[in-house]
Amino acid sequence: TLLVETNYGTAKVPFDVKSMRENPYALPDTIFFSKEESQNTSLGADKPSDSYLADNGVRILATNINPHESKATESTPECYDLYLTHPGSEVSSIDVQVHEILVSRPENVNVQVIPGKAPSLALLESGPQHAIREWTNEGPLLIPSDDEQHYVATICRNNSDEIARDPEADNHVKEKAHWIDPESVEGSLGFVQIRTDTETVFVSLVEDGGGMARSRY
Repeated sequence: TLLVETNYGTAKVPFDVKSMRENPYALPDTIFFSKEESQNTSLGADKPSDSYLADNGVRILATNINPHESKATESTPECYDLYLTHPGSEVSSIDVQVHEILVSRPENVNVQVIPGKAPSLALLESGPQHAIREWTNEGPLLIPSDDEQHYVATICRNNSDEIARDPEADNHVKEKAHWIDPESVEGSLGFVQIRTDTETVFVSLVEDGGGMARSRY
């Protein structure tokens, strides 16, 4: 029971807690980006990029390959593919709709959708953005009620190109940034916010070597 004392008296608020944190979407708490800029090596266009799917749902890409280019360029970004798993019948027994994904600090990172990451879906290509709200011609991205991990978007460090700010995304971020992304956390690059039709979830973005920040629900 939580006791809240006010000038009008004391209120009792009952609540239940668990010793284990639940993560029904199989999202990572934190995505770490390298502190040092990637050093490019000359890779032929026919050489595939190295990648692997981590247990926490993040697809880790070779940092010397731009996801929109077939050849390495001089300032290629460090990118991570973000995947979601359906949270299960306790949250929803039907497909979960992803309505929005945004980054809180577009001056540091951006979000983009690369259709080739999910060839079975007719995804709309989206270059580096502050926020994305349309994945298909119908709008939202559907996460089917299975146990598979489904591609949502790719999070990349910015190059020198400036990402246009989205006023609506900025308004959403202002409401939550003071407790999700405190300015005192060294190395913080902001956070990713994913809004579905059931709830909103967050993933912290940290420069490797900086302070730890955790996602909150």
